[in-house]
Order: sequence, then C-alpha cells, then structure tokens
Amino acid sequence: MSNLKKVIITNFKTFLGRHELEFPEKGLSVLIGPCGSGKSNILDAILFAMGIIDERRKQTVLEVITEEHETHKQLANSAQVELIFENSDGVHFEKGNELIISRQLRIPASGQFYSIYKMNGKECTRAEILKTLYKFGIQPDGYNIIKQGEISTRMKDTPESRKRLIEIVSGLSEFDPMIIDAESKIDNARNNLKQIDLLLKESKRQLSELEKERERALEYKKLESKFNQLKGLKIQYRQFQYLADIDGLKLEIGKIQKIIQEVESESNELFRNLKKNEQLYEELRLKIIDLEKKRSSLTGHAKSIDDQIREIELKIKQNEEKRKYQKKDRKEVLLKEINKFESKRLELSSKMEENVKKNNKIQREVREVRDVLENYNKELPELQSKNKAILLKMSNLKDEINKQTRLKDKIDKEIGELRIRKDQVDSKFEEISVNLERKNRKVIQINTDINGMATRKSSYTRSINSITKFFQESLIELKDLEKKQPILNRDLEDMRKLLAKYKEQMKSLKPRYSSDIKLILKGRDNGELPGLIGTVLDLINIKEINPDYAKAIEAAVGDFFEHLVAENFDTSKKIVEYVKEKDLGKITIYLLDKIKGWDEKELPNVPGIINKLINLIKFEAKYRKLLSFVFKDTVLVQDLETAYKIHEAFRAVTLNGEVIEPKGYIITQGKFEPKFLLLSEYYKVKIKELEESISVKNKELESINRKINKIYIKRETETKRKDELNRSIGQIDGKKEEILNIKDEVEQDIQDLRHEINILNDNIVDYQVEIQNKQMDLANAFNGLEALKSEKVKLDEELKKTEYGPIEKKIRENNNKLKKLRKEVRDLEKKRSNYRNQIVDIDSSIKIYRERYNNSIAKIEEIDKEKNSLERRMDELLSKMVSQNTEIAELYIEIQTLEKQQKKVQDENELKKEEENFKINQISKLNEKIHSLNNTIARKEAFIEESENKLDELGIKIDEIQKIDIENVNSDIYKLDNQMKIFGLVDHTAPEKYERENFKFEDRFAKREIYTNELEEAMNTFSDLIEQKKNKFLKTLQKINVHLKKIFNYFYKDGDAKLIPQNIKDPLNSGIEIEIDLGSGKINNIKSLSGGETSLVAISVILAIQEFEGKSAPFYFLDELDAHLDNTKGEKLAHLIAKMAENHQYIIVTPKNKYLAKLANRVFGLSKNDKGFTSLQYISHKNFVVEEA
Repeated sequence: MSNLKKVIITNFKTFLGRHELEFPEKGLSVLIGPCGSGKSNILDAILFAMGIIDERRKQTVLEVITEEHETHKQLANSAQVELIFENSDGVHFEKGNELIISRQLRIPASGQFYSIYKMNGKECTRAEILKTLYKFGIQPDGYNIIKQGEISTRMKDTPESRKRLIEIVSGLSEFDPMIIDAESKIDNARNNLKQIDLLLKESKRQLSELEKERERALEYKKLESKFNQLKGLKIQYRQFQYLADIDGLKLEIGKIQKIIQEVESESNELFRNLKKNEQLYEELRLKIIDLEKKRSSLTGHAKSIDDQIREIELKIKQNEEKRKYQKKDRKEVLLKEINKFESKRLELSSKMEENVKKNNKIQREVREVRDVLENYNKELPELQSKNKAILLKMSNLKDEINKQTRLKDKIDKEIGELRIRKDQVDSKFEEISVNLERKNRKVIQINTDINGMATRKSSYTRSINSITKFFQESLIELKDLEKKQPILNRDLEDMRKLLAKYKEQMKSLKPRYSSDIKLILKGRDNGELPGLIGTVLDLINIKEINPDYAKAIEAAVGDFFEHLVAENFDTSKKIVEYVKEKDLGKITIYLLDKIKGWDEKELPNVPGIINKLINLIKFEAKYRKLLSFVFKDTVLVQDLETAYKIHEAFRAVTLNGEVIEPKGYIITQGKFEPKFLLLSEYYKVKIKELEESISVKNKELESINRKINKIYIKRETETKRKDELNRSIGQIDGKKEEILNIKDEVEQDIQDLRHEINILNDNIVDYQVEIQNKQMDLANAFNGLEALKSEKVKLDEELKKTEYGPIEKKIRENNNKLKKLRKEVRDLEKKRSNYRNQIVDIDSSIKIYRERYNNSIAKIEEIDKEKNSLERRMDELLSKMVSQNTEIAELYIEIQTLEKQQKKVQDENELKKEEENFKINQISKLNEKIHSLNNTIARKEAFIEESENKLDELGIKIDEIQKIDIENVNSDIYKLDNQMKIFGLVDHTAPEKYERENFKFEDRFAKREIYTNELEEAMNTFSDLIEQKKNKFLKTLQKINVHLKKIFNYFYKDGDAKLIPQNIKDPLNSGIEIEIDLGSGKINNIKSLSGGETSLVAISVILAIQEFEGKSAPFYFLDELDAHLDNTKGEKLAHLIAKMAENHQYIIVTPKNKYLAKLANRVFGLSKNDKGFTSLQYISHKNFVVEEA
C-alpha cells in the first residue's frame, strides 16, 4: 500500500528552519493549535511541493519564504518542501522503494527567483511530478485533499455547481471532445448541403442557358464550314493569279539587271580619272603645308619679339611706379614716423618729472608715521600690568560659575530623564490608545465587511443570472447570423466574377468592326494603304456626343459607320487591290475629294423635333460634305408620333432608336447592343452598379462578422466573469467565517488594552510629582548662578578700562600705513625705470627710420639706371621685327599661287564626282526597282504560303485544280456572311461549356448524396454520445447516493440524503438538488437547514465522493472539516473518520481538540512564538488533555 511517510519543511511561511512531520502508514493524524499557529500552512507546503496551484491563496510565489513578522524582511534566500511516499505494495513502482518529491524556491543575488522540482534526487518538471502523482490517485481537482474553507463553499453550492461537481467526479469530460467533433460534423454537413443545393440550383440555371447557346453555336458552325469551303475556292483562284504575276515580274527584273551592268562600266572609267586628279591635289596640298609651316615659324618668332617688347614696356612702366613710390609715398611716411617718435619722447620726459615729485611727498609721510609709533610703544607696558591683575580675579569667578552650572546641568539632566521616562509612558499610553482605537475600528470594519459581503454575494448572484440569460439570447442571435454568412459570401463571389468579366471587356473598348474592316485598318497602320483616312466613325469626335443621343445616332447610321474614307481615287484603287489581294468581302469606299454633299432642307416647326443628326455631332469642316451625305436629312425626334408627322419629307429617328424611312417603313429592335457608341458608358454603368452592390454586401458581411466576433468575445468574457463570480461567492462564505473568528480575538484584545491603560495612568501621575520636586531644586541653582554672573559683569567693566587693545590696533594700523607708503615708493621707482627704457627704445627707432630714409633716396637712383638699359634693348628688338615681317609677306604670296592651282584641280574633281554620283543614283534607282519587284514577288509568294496556312486553319483540302466561277463564289460568300451576321455574337465554346457544366451538375448531385449520409451518420453519433454521457452521469449519481445514504445514516439513524436532478429527463442541462430527511420523514431543502446541518450535508457529500472514488489516493488531508459542527455531531464525525482511517491514511487539521485528537494515532501540536514563527511538537495520548467546550 502507498502512503505519505514524511513531510520536511524548510523556511516555508511561518516555519523558520527545518521541521519534519512523520505520519503513520495507516490511521488518523491530527494537527491542532490555536488560530494563526500555522496549521493550514502544512497543507499549503504539501500543495507547493506537488506543484498544485491553490486558488484560495492570493500571495505571490515569493511570499512562501519565511519573513520577519514586523518588517516583512525575508530571513532566507530559499524555501523547500520535501514529500516522502512509501510504496510497500509495489503497485506504482518497484516494491520497497520510496518516492521522494521536492520543490525548492530560490532567490539568487540577481533577484530573479526560480523553482527546482526534484523526483528521487533528479531534477524534473512540474508536469512530470503531476503525471506521477496522477498514478498515485492524486489530482489537482481530486477530493483526497479538502482545503480550508472548502466546506463553507460546498455549503453554498448552487444546483449548477453541484452538477459540475458530479460531472468532474464521473469523468464526463471524456465525452466532450467526441460530442464537439460530432456537432462540428453536423454543422459541416448541413453547411455543405446548403452550399451544394445552391450550386445545383445554379448549375440547372446555367445548363438551361448553355443548351440554347450550344444549339446556336452548332448551327453557326455548319454555316461557317460552308463559308470556309467557299473562301478556300476563292483563295485558290487568287493563288493562280499570283503565280502568273510572279513569272512576269521575274522577266522584268532580268532586263533591269542588264542596264545596271552598262551603267556600272561607265562609272568605273570616271572613277579612274578622279583618282589621278586626287593625286595631283594631294601634291599641291603638301607643298602648301610646308610653306605654311615656314610662315608659321617666322610668325611665331615675330610674336616672341613682340612679347619681349611688351615685357620691356611693362618693366619700364613698373620702374616709373617704383620711382614715384620711393620719391613721394615712402619718403613722406618715414618723415611722419620720425616726428611721431620725437613727440612721444617729450611726453615720457614730462611723466618722469611728475614721478619724482610724488616720491618726495610720500617720503615725508613715512617720517610722520614713524614718530606716532614711538609714542604708542611707550604707553603699552603700563596698561598690560593692570589688565593682568583683573584677569586673575576673573579666572577665580569663572571657576565658581562653572561649578554652579554643573549643579544646574545635573538637576536639569535628571528632570530630562524623568521626562523621557514619562514620555515613554505617554507614548506607550498613546500607542495603546491608538491600538485600542484601531481595534474598535476593526470591529466596526468587520461588521461593515460582513454586511458588504452579503451585499456583494447578492450582487454576484444577480450578475450570474444575468449572464445565464445573455448566453441563451446570444446563442439564438449567433445561429441567425451564422446562417446569413455563407449566403452573403456566395452572392459576393458571383458579383466579383461578373465585375471582373465587365472590366476585362471594358479594356478592349474598340468599335466592333467586321473582321474585313479590321484587316484593312491594320494594313493602313502598317503603311500598306497610304491615303486611307479611316472609317466614317473615325471622322467624328465620339467624346463630344451627348450620351442621351448616342443610341439614336447609332440606330440611324448603323453599319455606315464602318464604311471607308479615302483621300482620292488613287487611294481607292490601292484599297480595291488590297481587298482583292486579301480576298475580303463587300467594302464601301467614299472618295473625300469627289463626294457631293446632301441638299439639306429646312426643318419644319413641329413640337418634339430636337435637331438634325449632323448638327448633333462634332467633326472637322473638311468632312462636312461626306457626313451630310451619310446622315442626309435624318432628324432626331422625341417620340414615334413626332417622327410619323414628318416622315414623308424627312428620315426620322426617336431617342429610343426607332427609325421611320420616307418610303413608309419603320425599323426597330427589342435589344440594343452597341457596336460603335455608348460602349464605355454601358460598361461603366454596369461596373458602378455592381461595385455599389458589392460595397453594400461587404458592409453587411463586415457588420455580421463584427457582431459575431463581439458576441463570441463577450461570451468568453462573461464565462470567465461567471466562473470568477462563483469563486468569489465561495471565497466570501469562507472569509466570513474567518472574519467572525478574528472579531472574537479583537474584542478580547480590547479588554486587555483597557486594563493596561489604567496601569499606565498611575505611572504618569508618579512621574509628574517627581518632576515638580526636581524643578524646585533647579530654581535654587539658577538663583546662585545669577549672583555670580552679576559679579562677573562688574569685573568685565573694570577690564575694559585696562584694555590695551585699541593702542595695539593703532600701532598695527600705522605699521600697515607705513608698509603701504613704502609700496607706493617702490611702484614709482618701477614706473621711472619703465619710462627710461621707453625713451631708449624711441631713440633707437628714430635712428632706424633715418637710415631707411637715406636708403630710399639711393634706390631711386638705381631705378633710373635700369630704365635706360631697358629702352636700349627695346630699340634692338624693333629693328629685328621689321626684317622678319618682310620675309613672311613673300611666303604668303607663294602660298596664294599654289592654292589657286589646287582650287582648279578641286573644281574638275567636283564635276567628275557629280557625274559619278548620277551614275550611282541611276544604279540605285534600278536596284530599288528590282527590290520593289522582289518585294511584290515576296508578298505574292507570302500570300500563297499564307493562303495555304489559311486553308489548313480552315480545315479545307483541295486535291484537284478546279475551274472556279469567282462571281458565283463571291455571291455565295456574301449570302452566307449575311446569314452568319444574323446570329450576332456566338459563343463557340458553348458546347464544351455545356458538357463541363453538365459534368459539374452530376458531380455535385453525387456529393449531395455523400453529404446527406454524413449528416445522418453524425446525428446518430451525437445522439449515441449524449445518451452514453447521460447514462454515465445517472449511474455515478446513483452510486454516490448509495454512499451518501450510508454516511448520512451514521449521523441521522432514520435520515436520508439524495442528489436529484432538477429535470430527470434532461439531467445534463439541469442542476442537482439535495433532498434531506433528518429522520422525521419530512423532505427538507438544504436552504431550510441550519449552518451545522448544512455543513454535515456538505461533509457527507464529500465523504460519499471519496467512497465512490474507491479510496485510491495514498493519503487524505482534510482541513477544518468540523469547523461548523456542534459537539455531538463533531464527536460522531470523529468516530466515522477514525473508522474510515483504519485501512487508509488520514491527516486532519481541526480547530477543535476535543474528539478527533483523542481518537488520533498521532497528534501534532502547533503554536506561534513571540516572533511569529511556528513551533511544532508531537503530543502523546498520556500528555494530551481534552479541552472542555
């Protein structure tokens, strides 16, 4: 059998140091001691070591370390608890081994605390310890441990909390994941069915539309096949024509190549003559270059001489400036400086004389001060002798005053000590009074707290009811919102697809011309059809058309918009050739320079006429005739009635697009599909409508999502709040009991404090009498001291008369004055020396400046000599320069003669080059013609090759050369083309789309069958799980009731207690009530019982649960189980637990020592010392005294 052998506690809460508690293998161990002695701290230590979190405790983890009672200073840097389990039967691990679990909380110097868990000496995690304890039958929420206040909590249990308790005991949580999974599968299956039903509905709709499109596409394909066959014959006809053209072009190329050979021969002869002239030109050029070099050399030399002359002129000019400077500026500056120094010398000599006068005056004052000092030194010795005698008397008097002062201080000190002792007593009196007041306030506060607890408990209960109501309402709202989500998502997806389709179509907003017109316009853009302006539509500024009129304009003009406009007849011929070359259908071409305008009529004054169509469009003036021919006298009117009034004279069109011809027939259409105008507006409107719808749907979806999130967040918050409220109610009940015990202790403390205050009052009176006696002694000492002080005042006055201090002061003052005068004399001597030095420096400077003046005159003479030398050198260079200029002129004449010969040769070369270029241009033009002919051949060959590819693309194979009647072929093509145009837009992929959509429909129908089966299977699973959970819940309840009846009968012989669901049909969703029969045969509700009776019911339920669990735990720890029981029931409970402990280990904390301790196998006594720490001792039965109630 496994059991808790020993608990070792070190520095944990009130347990300072190491404490051991050893428990017997079986039987009852009881922990007794006064309130606050630390009994419950033993359970806290066991929970701490096992890593089980105690929700009752609000302390931080650091507060488990023992603290000093008053200062709260931690007395250790770690706390440790060690649990030793014995495994004598070897059930959980090897027989005979011990399981040692320990936890240590450490606080290193860094302050970052941490825990160390160990199992059998090895470090491990908290999770590993909990896993091992689970094997022993110890769980965090198990009932082998009943904590302090838990009985009070169980006494206040609601039906719902009792139901949760039975659910935990019965282990119903094992069904929850499976039930949640089944519910999830049901929701998924239902959602899948809704989605697949919507998809099937959509598939049916699309199949219906695609079937019509498929039939049109197949019929169109038959016509297209015939059309392609005729086009193949037309292409073959054009191939034969092009092959004949190619042979003729190749003969023409041969003739041109012969002409090119003749021209090239003549060109070569001209080239040889040109080469000779170029050689002669080169020789002349080289001669001219040599002469130019010689001329350049002489010119350079002449330039060098010219530069030298300029340099000499510059130097002469500089000499003039230097001479001017030396003569005028330099000379005058030096004279000014000399005069300045001489005036300064006179000024210093004057200062020297003043200095000598001042020095003589100070010397006279020095002599006067010396005479005064001699007189003071004669009076000083007599005064010193008198002063000495008075000082002796003063010393004796001071001794008497000091003696009397010491006596006074001693008495004063004694009074001070008495006052300190009195203050201490007063302080203690005040402290006790404050403590008494605090205790009284605490009693008042406790009464207030009890009332507040009742109010809070009532408030918490109302809040829980409100939260329960919110859960029911929010669940209904959530279901409604979650139904809307998938519908909105599907609508949004469809809208986005349609929007993308419209945007893609809007990118290619070009007029929907026929394929032939597109090909011709492409040829124009490639440069093959210069002179082709474009279509009639290209002549109009489409952007300026009023959108309200666009439909009517397109209805009136129709396919005329894609008729071509050419500049002239030559251009139209090229277009005709191009149409034939490309084998295109019927094309209409307007000649801009030949077209005649329409003779316009005046509009009648008829209401409803808007304007002529031609006046409602913008275009260039040069296109006026052509557009008047196209639009004729077509008039835009408001409605059909107005059109009918004028149809004989005018062609009319309504705003809705109905056209009335003058011949008397009306053209209308039910569905208007724009080909040329309004394309952009059409798609813009559609896109805008869709974007607005998407925005509305998005906002609706976001609103739903926000509501759902808000509800879920609030549900989660309210769930936590509800759990917290339930915990708070339990805590309030437990705390109320604790507060009542504290109130009794505080009232006893108040009586003790009042007795102590009376004693302190007597002590205060004694101290006051003694202080008054000492104060009288102090007054006598003060009187004697005052008499001595009066005598001292008289001596002070005599002493003042013999003071020689003033004479000494005057002596010091005269000595200081003498020192000051001597210092002034020294300062004057320094100044005189300084003046003398300055005069010497000035004499030296005057001498230097006079020397500089003489040097300046000598320098002027040197400058004059240098100028004369430079002028002679300049005359020599000028004569040399004249000689070289003559030689340069002769060379220039020779160069001009050679350049004339060179020009003549160059002119001859130019003529020959022009002739040669003419020949080259002639060859180039012939080559261009060959190139053009080759391009024509290449185009025709490319057309033949392209036509072969086209035949392959069309799937047409013509094995034999046929005789083709091209007119009949063109006629048949025209007819088929008109028939195909009637179809309008045809979706050629419709048959494939139909097949794909049909496959999707069949696949979705098969999936629907699968989802239906999944829903049925999930609902069956859900029903089975709920039934199993219900059966297990009821069986657990039945078994607990058997044990409950047995235990309750122990207290009430004929009594009965039962746990009954409020709704037996739906026990999982209803609370658990307790029916109580105390032996009278009357069924009572638990709320009608007294506190003791309610406590006994709660104890019976807990013990019944322990019996139901089969006593699988190694030990049972029950804290204050009997707190609410009277002596009779307490004794019965003691005997019952003693009997239950015969084969199991029970540890009981009890506030009552009378019965449980008497029946215990081992008793531990706990008490608190004066420092607030717990003392622990074993108490034997022979020493145990049963306290009387």
